[in-house]
Amino acid sequence: MKNKNSMIRKGGFVLLGLVLIITGCSKKEQEKESIRPVFYQKISSTGGVNKIVLPGVIQYNQESKLSFRVGGVLKSIPVVVGENIKKGELLAVIDDTDYLVSYKQAMASYQAVESSAKNAKAQLNNAKSNFLRIEQLYINNNTSLSEFEKAKAQLENAKSGLQSAISQSEASRAQLNATKNQLNYTKLVSPVDGTISKILFEENESIGIGKPIMILASDNNFEVRALVTEQWINQLQLNQEVEVVIGSLNETLTGVIKEISPDAPGNSGYPIKISFDKNTTALKAGMSVKVHINKIVEADADEPIIVDTDAVQNDAEGFFVYVLEEKENELYAAKRRNIEVGELLKNGYVVHKGLENDELVVTAGVRFLYDGKIVKLQEQKAQ
Repeated sequence: MKNKNSMIRKGGFVLLGLVLIITGCSKKEQEKESIRPVFYQKISSTGGVNKIVLPGVIQYNQESKLSFRVGGVLKSIPVVVGENIKKGELLAVIDDTDYLVSYKQAMASYQAVESSAKNAKAQLNNAKSNFLRIEQLYINNNTSLSEFEKAKAQLENAKSGLQSAISQSEASRAQLNATKNQLNYTKLVSPVDGTISKILFEENESIGIGKPIMILASDNNFEVRALVTEQWINQLQLNQEVEVVIGSLNETLTGVIKEISPDAPGNSGYPIKISFDKNTTALKAGMSVKVHINKIVEADADEPIIVDTDAVQNDAEGFFVYVLEEKENELYAAKRRNIEVGELLKNGYVVHKGLENDELVVTAGVRFLYDGKIVKLQEQKAQ
């Protein structure tokens, strides 16, 4: 019995030891798992910065929306997107059946009116000759007054008839020219050299007058379009020189800011346009670029620091953030720090006190933190 109790006690000690070992391992694993990744922001004020880099896209500097001056059914489009076009080249054709009929009718009417005008002119010449003959006879008392008045009336009627014929001829000619123009308008030709950047209709579709059917872009005439946040927009200037890095071509071109929009559509940023001092035939619309703006108008020296809204917390002690202090093995300690905040802007809180440039502040994962907690960096948020 004694040996049995002894064995039970030994077994209990062994079991207790195993529990302690397992618990210790579990605790170590929990401590290891507790090192959470956090997103962060590197603190900097807007003052004194001498360079920003903006993503941009190459687009055509000038694009023309081409349309027909008459409506109808689109008969053919002998060009394709991306095709280089010369001035005067045929781009599209509308079915001209009805316009051709109208032109032929106008031509027939014009020819008939012209024939009538010729007859009226001949009648006038005859009436004039007859009047001069009768007039001479009347002067010599060789004909009556009634014959003279009759010849005179015939002359006036011939003059009136010719004038009417001339008016009809002018109207008929104008109608003929109009129908001829409409017939010509069924063919769309390029007004300049360029490249077809977009075709908006297909053959056999009905189109209305003035409805754009394709877009023609000027050849080798590109620009860069980019968006600038409100943090930087007031520091840019027209005609300011920039560098445009085209990664796909491994090339850097010089450009100038030629347009700065005063509005931010959809609050996504303020559009700017950059023109090149020279172009290259290797450029294509849609290429992604990086715009390096080196000559920024200097901000005030006391420009406040702006911190991401997700980084700023608030409790009974006031506003605070977690500042990251580097340890070892790429680990950081999250240290709570009280701050004095000011105005809330679109891109974050203005911080008047409590932070310095180049410090790292946690922006995501804050709710899992406490003062001194060890974390690792997940990804740096763009400022």
